[in-house]
Amino acid sequence: MLERKYITVNPRYLVTEKEPVPLGEPINVPVRKFAETITSSFHEFQILRVLDEFKESMAQVHDAPLTSDMPEETFSNRIFEFPDRSNYEFGLERYQVAEPLVPTKKVSIGWRGSRKS
Repeated sequence: MLERKYITVNPRYLVTEKEPVPLGEPINVPVRKFAETITSSFHEFQILRVLDEFKESMAQVHDAPLTSDMPEETFSNRIFEFPDRSNYEFGLERYQVAEPLVPTKKVSIGWRGSRKS
């Protein structure tokens, strides 16, 4: 989803300045320099932390199964601000990501079996 919008995820440890950015505009933030070499595993871990925060605050399941004829007004948009202060608005994408995780058929949850007293 982020690749389709050409969004670059800058982890918190690389951000030196936090200037406000207009909605949807890419940011050209200077990268923090370190005396020591940062390992690729640490860098990937920090990116995953940002993506986890993104996932937890943005993914949402719609009340009804998604169809191609649903009007766009049925999807609420939400803005996410990345650590470098760039912010983007997401609408339908938030629901498309979560849709495969929830079965579209009605799920019956109940007690099956006999209850002995």
